[in-house]
Amino acid sequence: MIIIGADHGGFELKEKMKDKLCRKGLTVVDVGAYSLDNEDDFSKFVKLMCNAFDNANQKKQSENESQETKIIAFCGSGVGVCIGLNKHKNILCAVGHSKEEVEKACLHNGINALALGGRVVSVEQAGEMIDVFLATKSLGGKYERRMKEICE
Repeated sequence: MIIIGADHGGFELKEKMKDKLCRKGLTVVDVGAYSLDNEDDFSKFVKLMCNAFDNANQKKQSENESQETKIIAFCGSGVGVCIGLNKHKNILCAVGHSKEEVEKACLHNGINALALGGRVVSVEQAGEMIDVFLATKSLGGKYERRMKEICE
């Protein structure tokens, strides 16, 4: 399951990436925004994404599913939603600037959330980073141990 959300700064990019994800046949949960509102706040959508993440993981446990829940969040720079998502105990988020950076964040840091800036990355760049994010698994081992230490 892929949870997506955006404020006004990432709204257009979210909509384009939502179409791409749906065309791939992925299960997408869009928590908003559902229309462009220049007065909305990214913090609202961070809370909605965190709630959807918790609900998906509770459902997954009760039904013994193994499908991983991931988040793709959008705002103007990606930074605000990244900071907000990283406040959640079970979410590890990185801002995506390049597909190489996203790959390393997945391999070495085991991220389960990707933040993208609607004002700083192109549709093509965002699509490439999302593909890498969804396809790359953590190396585990010492990398997983390090992240667990940080989360404690």
